[in-house]
Amino acid sequence: METYLIYDMSKSNTELAKIIDEKLKAAGLINDTETQLVIKLAKGSLKDVDWKLAFEEVLNKPDAEKIETDEAK
Repeated sequence: METYLIYDMSKSNTELAKIIDEKLKAAGLINDTETQLVIKLAKGSLKDVDWKLAFEEVLNKPDAEKIETDEAK
């Protein structure tokens, strides 16, 4: 019985992690290519550094419109 509960909880964690991942990607907060975040989130091994790296990658990405404007000058 306990094995079933652990498996069921693991499955729920994975499903929830996928939903969170999809929403973060849809909002443009993380890259579409980010895969480790959802895996670590589902396993419960996600650290603050993992969040920071995933968000900073998007936040520090040069904006394409800004680059085009600067080139036009």
